Amino acid sequence: MGYVIVRAGRADVAALADQRLAFLHALGRDVADEAGLRADMARYVEAELDDRLIAFLARDEGTGHVVGSALLAVVRRPPGGRHGNGRMGLVLNVYTEPAHRRRGVARGLLEAVVAAAREAGIDRLELAATPAGLRLYEAVGFTVDRSGNVPMELLLGPAS
Repeated sequence: MGYVIVRAGRADVAALADQRLAFLHALGRDVADEAGLRADMARYVEAELDDRLIAFLARDEGTGHVVGSALLAVVRRPPGGRHGNGRMGLVLNVYTEPAHRRRGVARGLLEAVVAAAREAGIDRLELAATPAGLRLYEAVGFTVDRSGNVPMELLLGPAS
């Protein structure tokens, strides 16, 4: 069974929302209001797509069914140092449906994200790897942040 990687467009908003929900479930996150999350994700995609968000879907070649997705959020930071030209990307939601894993879907999605980042003039990509995805990211060239900085967060609202 083959697949094809496509850049998501406005017609794919619902599929991207569904993929976000599936991604969160795969991480073991409890989503109390699935309909609300789908609506929030749809609004986010509609507002950001092609400007600050580049999204890709993996579709089964035979059925057209979406079997995976990956997002690239374009972020501006002050230029210089590790931020290069100030354009960086956050790789988010690299997800493959369980029945399609270990077939190169995630790698194809990730390679599409990297190519789009290069095309957009992005100097640096960041991501937060799950243990399951670490080997894939390393194989594509990602390295553990050796800057000495420690990832930290401060939650200011409800987190799901």
